[in-house]
Amino acid sequence: MNNHASRLLTRQQSMQNTENLMQHFKNGVHYDLQLESAILGACILEPKAFSSVQSLLEEDFLYNEFNKIVFTAISDLYKNGEKIDMITITHNLRKKKITEHNGENVPYILSQLMMDVVSSAHLEVHSLILREMYMERELTRISHSKFEGDAIEKAEAIQTAIKRALTVNGVDD
Repeated sequence: MNNHASRLLTRQQSMQNTENLMQHFKNGVHYDLQLESAILGACILEPKAFSSVQSLLEEDFLYNEFNKIVFTAISDLYKNGEKIDMITITHNLRKKKITEHNGENVPYILSQLMMDVVSSAHLEVHSLILREMYMERELTRISHSKFEGDAIEKAEAIQTAIKRALTVNGVDD
């Protein structure tokens, strides 16, 4: 088998492993799409909301892929000292050639995120819940992963994955 075919097979196996793993994730335990939407929506609606959660969240803490894209856009705007609202986020995403997702245009999706906002009063607590859910996903991923190599290499890979999961502080930090 040539190198290209080997990489393709490895990529296909990785995608299959990811699909199998996602079957183990449970809404409300490993992710909460409504919570993600409420946090992002509050960050869009409230001028100072992102500053209260930016140190608590990372893109990977979000489960939904488009929510990760929106989070990154908001984070980029914040880091550049720009205003955060539906228009600036849409503009930021357009510059990256992202104008729609799953057939829906970006402004519509952002408006849906804002509709999930009940209050921005507890954003920090909500962010910590997302962090904890991320940790649960990581631990599930680790427990279902097939690490390659000899015993020492497998142990080192598991140790690295566990260290990554443990560097994220949960709700009790």
